[in-house]
Amino acid sequence: MRAYILRWWLALDQFIQAAWPNRGLTGITISARAETARYHGHLWGCYLCKLLDWIERDHCHNARKNDMKRARAAYESLRDWR
Repeated sequence: MRAYILRWWLALDQFIQAAWPNRGLTGITISARAETARYHGHLWGCYLCKLLDWIERDHCHNARKNDMKRARAAYESLRDWR
């Protein structure tokens, strides 16, 4: 049941990020987008990651790694199609 709820939460997170005006991409979480923004020095990313990292250590960094892992898995599953 916990995994089911986490998948729904992840889907909602990705939907909100994808719906962001002029910036949204599918398959990326808000936290991963904030980590990228923080890397580029955008204040909103710095503040959001500071808040999320206070709640869970390295949250934004781990979110970005997990988004990349899911993207690779999707790529591999499509690549094997014949």
